[in-house]
Amino acid sequence: KTASAPSVNAAGGVITYTYKVYNRGNSEISSIVINDAGPTFGGFAGTPGSNSLSPIACGITTLAPGDSTECSATYTLSQADVDASLGLVDSVVNIATVSGVNPANTPVTSSPDTAYTTVTVLDSIQLEKTAGIPTVVLGVDPLQADAGDQISYTFEVTNTGTTTLTNVNVVDDGLLFNGIAGTGTMSAISCPSPSLLPGESITCTSIYTLSQADVDNGAAILNGVRNDATAFGTPPGIDVTPIMDTDSAFT
Repeated sequence: KTASAPSVNAAGGVITYTYKVYNRGNSEISSIVINDAGPTFGGFAGTPGSNSLSPIACGITTLAPGDSTECSATYTLSQADVDASLGLVDSVVNIATVSGVNPANTPVTSSPDTAYTTVTVLDSIQLEKTAGIPTVVLGVDPLQADAGDQISYTFEVTNTGTTTLTNVNVVDDGLLFNGIAGTGTMSAISCPSPSLLPGESITCTSIYTLSQADVDNGAAILNGVRNDATAFGTPPGIDVTPIMDTDSAFT
């Protein structure tokens, strides 16, 4: 038995299994059937696959002594399969046997054979941060930004990898006004979901309320207000180090 590499190392990728069957005895074997429960993911103590193996097609189902035939099947990866594989080499394990009957109608079954393959994974996260224009109507002076006015921030977090990310969150470093740390108030960053499937994005938000010192330090300086933030996400596995990406916004 052999296993191909996945056609794509992501959900929807297809593994092709090939089973070469030999009659090494001295009598005809008929009603040949491949017995295969499908692959497991993550090693010998792996997680059963969450999709079904396709029907196994064999060229012929009766073999004379010395003859052979080839059978094949495919397995389509689910997202759960990709996550469970952890990207470990040969962590996709598939065990199969072949059975048939001899002329005396006695069942005959082969010893198990195992095929291994690898799902290569990519853990990746991207942060794109933007800053809104400071308000002017919330402070004392309704014509210009001053103490009490606010800057809105959005944090778009995208899973740019092939694995599910959990514990997704954004940590903000605080604002700098012409290089001087802000003394205003940043609201808690609100995110709509703590997990992201591959390709998914969420938009988190926060609001900063200006102090008078902020206004004085950043006044009349183009893009003099800088804010850095970092997005974190945890890939599948146990005791996994979160991945991260940092972005800056200026106003």
